[in-house]
Amino acid sequence: MRLRGHRDDVRPDTDGPRRRHLAILCVVGLLLVAGCGGAAGPDTANRTVTDGTVTDGTTTETGAAVDSLPAGAFPPGVTAAGIQNETQLLGAHRQALLRTPGTIRTTTNMTLADRSFRTQTTTVATAGVDRIRYEARGAGDLGNNHSRTETIIYGNATNVTQRVTADGEVQLANVRGRAELFERAFVGFATATSPIRGLLTRGGEFRVVNVTRQGETRMFTLRADSYAGDRLAAAENVTSYTATVQIAADGGVLAASERIEGREAADFGGYRFDYRFRPGAVSPEPFVPNATVGR
Repeated sequence: MRLRGHRDDVRPDTDGPRRRHLAILCVVGLLLVAGCGGAAGPDTANRTVTDGTVTDGTTTETGAAVDSLPAGAFPPGVTAAGIQNETQLLGAHRQALLRTPGTIRTTTNMTLADRSFRTQTTTVATAGVDRIRYEARGAGDLGNNHSRTETIIYGNATNVTQRVTADGEVQLANVRGRAELFERAFVGFATATSPIRGLLTRGGEFRVVNVTRQGETRMFTLRADSYAGDRLAAAENVTSYTATVQIAADGGVLAASERIEGREAADFGGYRFDYRFRPGAVSPEPFVPNATVGR
């Protein structure tokens, strides 16, 4: 991924326009996952998974029990009827993750006609994003043409180290001062707000399907089964849609998934997204932006 202001560091791709185009598409896929323009709540161990299955150590509140919960028991922007204020929920999610150190992992698979793109990202951040390590790897297939990209960014209080490679060729490798232009990207990495916003926008109506509780701590599982439309795919090309999101009482999103299936005759084939946040003490590791990498 390229950040603004570093165009002088980018080396041209010598493998031809088609290969370069595919590498660029891979990077675009990484941007979708990263949200370039740690969540609060308990650890996900001994809690529900995204399909609503309850693990040991929890109690479940359903039906009338959920309807009788006071408004203050729900995450910001959520009521017993579902998500009522997406903006409020996203704001609470962002603040919750910025307060809590942890690790975010996301995966995305997307198919467009004869092209497929796969991305995986891992973001480790301290509270307040004082230190962060972001790793993103993408792969794209276009017929017999394959491309792979890798982005690693490490930031501390003063410096930012970056390395971007495409098919083993270094596109960017430098160390810069931590200027204001990095802050929005770092917050995006450490909260994954953009992909979560996309999921909430595409989901037609999120309803509460499960509430689990350990003591006074609650986690809410919401699900949507209808596609509301988005630039990702035209509604007429979508045959099946499911999205699930798990939200802690303070608004921090702990897990989310989205499955979109497209029509065979359409250019859009499908999209899968998975997100997991695990809070806990972290120590993001720095790295050296070598000028060459192994193929």
